[in-house]
Amino acid sequence: MIEQTPGITRLIDRLERAGLVSRERSTEDRRTVICRATPAALDVLARLDPVVEAADDAALGDLSARELRTLSRLLDRARG
Repeated sequence: MIEQTPGITRLIDRLERAGLVSRERSTEDRRTVICRATPAALDVLARLDPVVEAADDAALGDLSARELRTLSRLLDRARG
């Protein structure tokens, strides 16, 4: 996920209000905030897994293993 810091803070705020994440300040470094998915978030993700997998298959299912590796390598380069 590529996002600017203020955007992440707003996103985590919304997820926390929805009960999908919990936040905890690090005791070693108060600047660090540890965010964890709640059981409710894990339930949502489990329900989304088959939907996302089907979308991946629909979008990329016709590519060979070699083509998928090439695509992955090119995307890594583009992100770098």
